[in-house]
Amino acid sequence: MLRKTQLETPDKVFTLATAHTQRAYGRADGDCPLILIFTSLSGDDSIGNNETREAILRDKYLQELIQGGVIIEKDETSEGTCWLVNNDIEGEGVANLENADPNSALLMYSPETGVKEVNFHDVYYSCLLPHKSILGCRKCFDGEENPADCIIKKMKTDLVTAAEAFEKLKNRKTMIGGFTYISPKLTGDGDFIKTFRTADEHYFDNIGPNSERVQNAIKERTRFNRFEKSACSQCFIVKTCEYQRDRMARRFCPGPYPKTPGDAVVEVLNKVHIPFTDEELSYLLAYSGEVPKRYNRCIYWTTFGVEDQVLKFGIHRRTQPWSNISYFNGMAEAENFIEKYFVRENGSFIERQTHLPIPLHPEMKAVLIELSSHDRSPVHRGKWRHTTYPQVGVTLRYNSLLECHFAMDSGREVAWFTAEASTLEGVYSNWEYFHYINQAEHKDSRSRRW
Repeated sequence: MLRKTQLETPDKVFTLATAHTQRAYGRADGDCPLILIFTSLSGDDSIGNNETREAILRDKYLQELIQGGVIIEKDETSEGTCWLVNNDIEGEGVANLENADPNSALLMYSPETGVKEVNFHDVYYSCLLPHKSILGCRKCFDGEENPADCIIKKMKTDLVTAAEAFEKLKNRKTMIGGFTYISPKLTGDGDFIKTFRTADEHYFDNIGPNSERVQNAIKERTRFNRFEKSACSQCFIVKTCEYQRDRMARRFCPGPYPKTPGDAVVEVLNKVHIPFTDEELSYLLAYSGEVPKRYNRCIYWTTFGVEDQVLKFGIHRRTQPWSNISYFNGMAEAENFIEKYFVRENGSFIERQTHLPIPLHPEMKAVLIELSSHDRSPVHRGKWRHTTYPQVGVTLRYNSLLECHFAMDSGREVAWFTAEASTLEGVYSNWEYFHYINQAEHKDSRSRRW
């Protein structure tokens, strides 16, 4: 607990803790009475002398921090000596008072009397009230005020909480009695350190490793703030990314996507070839979806897919959604299939109108390519959807809004939810990545810094 840490940390240090008494139960951690722990990192036993105690008790900053009284006790273990300055007068004071311990001292400070040190042994045996013999000091504390009350009972309302002290003490700057304050965040153990803990939960030999961890965290925060200003501002999906991705996930971003949606569309269309004219693509979108008539006695969907960086059209078996799409060999074969299987029970052909403007908007084509490249439903960690389902098809809903449909129960049912998108940013909001849009590696990305 008291081993030597890094050289830049002074040998004589102190930190704050919370009182571990019944009086503290039921309170929030920071609302518990204050304890200050003074120790030597090198295990120097000389800090246990009376001169050190006097320097702590008579320090002006301590008197300003705790105006009323404190209990100071020496704690000697195999790891070294430390002083515990306790503000829990009612919790610890009564126990010490009833024990009449001559080695426990209390400091009282007021502008009128200055510093006055009181011994528990002297206070107990100078008390003339019958309560101490009949009911005990605890009952006396809980009772009404009396002019003959001892000085310790009169101080019980002067309570400073650990949270109040934490706001005033400055890490590595505040000094009391020649001891330098170290934040309790640096004396914890483990990855997630509570600020307010009892005295036995502080490990001063962890100051060095924890300080290094804090410095790395500060550097990482500075890096990410710089990354957000220089990289995120140049990315066309920045609003969606900031809205739905937490800061921890965004810290691992390698760099920005293209600055504008138009640049992203050009990148997609340059990578994937569309072998259909706008009229043909409009026709195929109109007849994308579940085939009304069974094909080879099975239920199929007509849909799009990308193979060898070419957008293709084919049929996908709904009851085996994990299987590959069977693509048509050209537009003529696709039209023949549609005319044969998109018929009603009376044999009449089902005519569908797309109402799509010709020529088709380039971003709609890019969205179709990206949606057709996914074979599973999106999953967002920490949100309501945790299971991914196989995709059965991409259809046109209305105007330029496209949606992906997914199979459930091993293909027996189509999922009630879809993934919709009319823009590339809409595609990102579902899956949070693209197939055919690259991110530019940024000089301030985490991968470049770690």
